[in-house]
Amino acid sequence: MVLVDISFIKSGGGAAYVELISEMFKGYEIQFISNNKICKKQAIIWKKLIQRDLLIKDLDPEIIINLSNVPYFFSFKNVWFFLHQRYYVDKGGLKYLRGIQGFKMRLKRFYFRILSRKSYRYIVQTEVMRQLLQEALGYESSLSCLIDLSEHNRLKTRQAVLHHDTFPHKKVNWQSPIFDWLDSNGIDLVVVGAPPPVYIKCRHIQKLAYRDMTLLLARSEICISFSKFDSLGLPYVESCIYGLALFSIKTDVAEEICEKFYDINNIDYDTLQYSNINPTKFRESFKERNRPFTRSKFTDTSS
Repeated sequence: MVLVDISFIKSGGGAAYVELISEMFKGYEIQFISNNKICKKQAIIWKKLIQRDLLIKDLDPEIIINLSNVPYFFSFKNVWFFLHQRYYVDKGGLKYLRGIQGFKMRLKRFYFRILSRKSYRYIVQTEVMRQLLQEALGYESSLSCLIDLSEHNRLKTRQAVLHHDTFPHKKVNWQSPIFDWLDSNGIDLVVVGAPPPVYIKCRHIQKLAYRDMTLLLARSEICISFSKFDSLGLPYVESCIYGLALFSIKTDVAEEICEKFYDINNIDYDTLQYSNINPTKFRESFKERNRPFTRSKFTDTSS
C-alpha cells in the first residue's frame, strides 16, 4: 500500500500533487490521511498529531509520501518527504511574519529541525531549496517538480490571472500600476482566492478545483505574482507550461525557473505595449536538472 500524507494542506498546490500521485499509482492501493475534515471523502481523518503516527503504524504501508511537511515521531521505512516549506530551512522569510503568526512558524521550524530524519528521501522542486536544505541540515535531496513540464498551447483569452493568497510573503500590492495597465489595455483580470479590494475591477472566483485552475491558466495570457519568498514556484512553472506572460516580483526561484519574466516593480507601464508581451519560457538548465518522478522511482528502495 502507498500512503499519502496530505495533513495540514488546506489550499495552494497540494491538490495538484494529490492528483498526480493518484494517477502515478493507479492500480495500487492508495490511502490518504489528513487532519482536514474537508478531505474526509478521500482520506482517513486524524485529530491529534500522535494519532497520525499510530494510524500509519497500524496501516503499515510499503511507501509513505509526505506532502504535509510535518515529520513523524516514529521511525518509518521508505518515507518520501516532499519539502515545500521554505521557512523551515531559511530563516530569512521570518521577517515577513509578525506576532502569533511569527511565533507559530518559529515553533514549526524548530519542530521540523528536531524531528526530521536523514533517512527520509527528500524531494525539492528547485535548486534554491536543495541548497538551503543542504546548508541547514546537511541532508541530500532529489530535484523534481513531480508534475510534467511539457508545454501546452491553447487558444487564449485576453485575460490575466492572479491567485490571491493572504499569507504575508504573498501580499498583493493593489496600488501597483499593473492594474491600471491591464484596464487601459482591455485585459480582464481574474482573481482566484481571497477577495480583492472593492475598487479593483475584476472577476473574483473564491475557489477553483485544480483541474479548473489549470484550464483557466491555459486560456489566459498573463499570470501575476507578488510572492517575495518562494520554494515551489508553482505560478512560475504553470506560466511556462501553459504559455503565459509572467509578471512577478524578482525572486531567486523565479530567476532559476524562468528564462524571462516581467519584473512587476521595474516596468515602464507607460511604454509597455500589450502587443509586445511574450510568454514565459523555462530555463533550459531548470528543465535539464528537474525531471518528473516516475512510479518506479518511488518503489525503488535502493535509491
